Amino acid sequence: MIQQLHRAAVSIPSNIAEGSARETEREFSHYLRISQGSAFEVETQLLLAVELGFVARESIQPLVQQLNQLQRQITFFVQKISKKPIVTGK
Repeated sequence: MIQQLHRAAVSIPSNIAEGSARETEREFSHYLRISQGSAFEVETQLLLAVELGFVARESIQPLVQQLNQLQRQITFFVQKISKKPIVTGK
C-alpha cells in the first residue's frame, strides 16, 4: 500500500510536467487528467489506510483537504485549457 501511495503521489507532478512539454493543449489536458486521476488515487489510498486501521482519520485530514484543493485546481486548469466545463464529484 505504501508503494502504491508513493507511485500515485509521484505521478501527480510528473504528469503535469510531462504534459506541459507536449505540443498541443489537447495533449497537455490529457496529462492533466491523468494527474488528477492520480490525485484521486492518493486520496483513496489514504482513506483505505484509515479504514484498515493503519492511521487515524485526524492524521490524514489535512492531506485530504490539500488533495481536494489540488483536484479542484487541476479541474480548473483543464477547463481553462479546453474551454469545456468538466463535472466532478468534488
